[in-house]
Amino acid sequence: MAKDMLDAIVAAEEESKERINNAKKEISDYSSNFKKDCEANYTKAEQDAKAEAEKTFAAARAEGDNELKASKQKAQSECEALSALADKNRQKVIKGAVDSVLC
Repeated sequence: MAKDMLDAIVAAEEESKERINNAKKEISDYSSNFKKDCEANYTKAEQDAKAEAEKTFAAARAEGDNELKASKQKAQSECEALSALADKNRQKVIKGAVDSVLC
């Protein structure tokens, strides 16, 4: 009977050691999987942020290009108007200068 009890204790100890080893392995696997999941989430967040930044930059560039085009067109129109006004008044200015020199 004592031998049976001793065998049961040894078997319980062996089972306990096996459970501890299995728990350690599960914890190690869980930790490894958790780390992989964190790295994957970080990589995805980084890629999403880069994509959003590129999208925002492209939109800002397009808006800037549109503003530049509008400004160029406005400047061109103003230059043409000033040129036309200068052409229109050129004869008057020349005549005025000549008259003031000759008088």
